[in-house]
Amino acid sequence: MVKDEYLKREWEILLIMSECSKGRVIPAKTISPTIDQVRRAMTLFADNKFDDYDGHMFKTGHYPQMNAGLSAACLNGHLKAPKVVDLGCGTGVLISHIIASLLKDEIVKPSLTVPITIYGVDTTEAVMAICQARVLRRFSKILHNARPGDQLSVYAVDSESKLLRRLNPEDLTKEKQAKLIDKVILYRDIESIGSNGNRVINPQELLSVNFILEDVTTLTQETIAMLKEASTILVSYCFHWFINKPAVARSISNLLSNTGKFISIEEWPLRVTPPNSLSSEEQDFHDNLASAIESATTPIEVPRDLFNLFVQNGLIAIPFIEGEVPLPYLKNSIDGHHDMFFGIFKKEVDKNRSPGSEFYF
Repeated sequence: MVKDEYLKREWEILLIMSECSKGRVIPAKTISPTIDQVRRAMTLFADNKFDDYDGHMFKTGHYPQMNAGLSAACLNGHLKAPKVVDLGCGTGVLISHIIASLLKDEIVKPSLTVPITIYGVDTTEAVMAICQARVLRRFSKILHNARPGDQLSVYAVDSESKLLRRLNPEDLTKEKQAKLIDKVILYRDIESIGSNGNRVINPQELLSVNFILEDVTTLTQETIAMLKEASTILVSYCFHWFINKPAVARSISNLLSNTGKFISIEEWPLRVTPPNSLSSEEQDFHDNLASAIESATTPIEVPRDLFNLFVQNGLIAIPFIEGEVPLPYLKNSIDGHHDMFFGIFKKEVDKNRSPGSEFYF
């Protein structure tokens, strides 16, 4: 694919990004801008000049409510290791919180016997670069908060060279990495004494994050094989944009292990809220964005329709909180105008059971 064609594809993805999306799917209807428009749009987003996309999401309550819901899911046993998959990982906010949640107890009291593996899948290179920088900053915090005497180190596999290299503290705190990486690994160095009496350092892998630059709706067979038997799959802010929603739901069911959990995170109603204090160039970009979303997306009207879609495509809805009066899902208010819904599902393994048709609301 020539560079200009690639940039046009990136533009199509960027045009369906809003305050509550992270650019995952190429819409059915596309816009054909000039290459200058493409480069301007890419620069605005990748350089965080579009009024700080992530900052806006934090300020409007989207990310705080997402993280609060994920923490609740973790407390109720729904965030399961060792293999966690974030389909449509965007700028990495959810992955960063997953790392913090899964390693919280491990940093205090080492107990891991099997390393945790996280996969982040997204289709836009500029967005993935932001995701990788955020994950590395999370690792920097982990190293800073390590127990006295706990020797931790971080390594990365470069996308181009495929070489493994150790990252120094300065590498971990950069806003953006110079090059994309395929994988980042957190190790704990275990010291022992060898048979000859010499000191030996054995690195123990604690956690790795793998970055996969692919469209969620058209995963390669190699990637599917890598993601199979997932302990947890998460999808946040995506299903309003997926064209073939049943196919994605079936893919999630196929990728889950028999004991795995699927966590759905979506907001209703879908809102496109412009950031404050836009320049004329940014206002033009936002107007194009809103127009593209209106023409290219197929929003799901109510949460029940999405949850029923999952149940009809190989998944079983389970209560968010078990108990005498089970809570079927978690609902967090974002800003008084729309809400975030968290649904928990598992794989349908009893092929003789007639598929469910309704999710209780």
